[in-house]
Amino acid sequence: MVVKIKSHSNRIQVREAMQYVDKYYNLDTWVSLSPVMVKEAKVHISPLLDSGLNGDHLSVAFDVRMYHIEKALLAGIGIKSVSDHVKNIRLIAQYLLTEKASVPQVLKKASELKAVMSEDFWPSASVQDLEKFHQAPNLILFV
Repeated sequence: MVVKIKSHSNRIQVREAMQYVDKYYNLDTWVSLSPVMVKEAKVHISPLLDSGLNGDHLSVAFDVRMYHIEKALLAGIGIKSVSDHVKNIRLIAQYLLTEKASVPQVLKKASELKAVMSEDFWPSASVQDLEKFHQAPNLILFV
């Protein structure tokens, strides 16, 4: 299965965990796993098992990140409490702008993507601002 994950190395999620993908790519590594290695595989490899294989999974993961951010804003907790989600959303926006800018749907939403990618956007972001980006038609399919 790690071979299949590695074949999707153009995916943001896979690139972020590439050191673990490379480590567990070798089948001999799986012969004798220590408790630490089992935990690494669970934490870093198992979330990637469906990465790039099912567009619906990616859409759901994207939606969950956006909803966590929106929930933090609505609860008045602030963006810092969901900084990991913000980082991933920014990486997705950056990837779309740099790698998929020739796709008409992405090009049409370039200004929203640039805004979301910017650090200046997040401290003053509102739920309405996030929903404009979130509702962009099927952009996640190009990730």
